[in-house]
Amino acid sequence: GAVVDGVLYLMSKTNVWAYNASLDSWIQKGSMPDKIYGDKISSASCVAADGKILVMGAVEDGPSQTLLNLAGLVHVYDPVTDSWTEATPATPRAYVGIEAVGKNVYVAGGIDNLSYRPTNRMQVFDIRTGIWKEKAPMPNAVYNMAFVEAGGRIFFFKGTDGTRNVEETWIYDPAVDP
Repeated sequence: GAVVDGVLYLMSKTNVWAYNASLDSWIQKGSMPDKIYGDKISSASCVAADGKILVMGAVEDGPSQTLLNLAGLVHVYDPVTDSWTEATPATPRAYVGIEAVGKNVYVAGGIDNLSYRPTNRMQVFDIRTGIWKEKAPMPNAVYNMAFVEAGGRIFFFKGTDGTRNVEETWIYDPAVDP
């Protein structure tokens, strides 16, 4: 889920739900785009940036959770209009770390869709222009890590490299990697 203007938005496999804490109520919003978030798709990542919510990095449910080419699809939800737009695709991967700093969304690590291995790739998406750019890679290839933004920097916590749990914490500063 993601928070925009004090409202928590949760994306289920089929619908968008909005929770307004001041009213203590849930409201069902529009449907998720079927192209990427159908009945067999899960594990998508989302983050709020510039008043919108970016969703990407899905996998197909099943015994092996097979990665799909769909993992590169990116959709942007506009809470004001309750509508979706398909954005410029990202490098296909799933189980990514995702966080926003201002109008930019940073996507790091994950499982590469072609090699099925962890990656250390870092990209930034400008939600206003729809342009992806490569950034400095993470120190190690990791997926399922936690991300949090504080003071304009992104902190990476834990995760796995496919053979072990990663205990390190890394800090990424977008100001020194323009």
